[in-house]
Amino acid sequence: LLRSEEFTALKNVRIRGLMGIATNTENEKQIKEEFYELKTFFDGVRQSFFRKENFFDTLSMGMTADYKIAIEQGSNMVRLGSTIFGQRVIKHWKNE
Repeated sequence: LLRSEEFTALKNVRIRGLMGIATNTENEKQIKEEFYELKTFFDGVRQSFFRKENFFDTLSMGMTADYKIAIEQGSNMVRLGSTIFGQRVIKHWKNE
């Protein structure tokens, strides 16, 4: 996408960064590795495509359950919806 002519033609679109979430697991080692991989990818994309741009600056990873690990691994934006709004209730509707 970043190498495409279509993206280059989008003069009013700016990619600010990357966002990712870890696997839904309690295995902190796995979560840490996944965030590390995303941080490494973010650094590579920044170096390859945005080296001269200061707006590519956002690495969003981590949610309520794993935000501390995400910050430790380089996240500068976390999502804390469950902390703020409480747990979601998921209802399954049957077609009747």
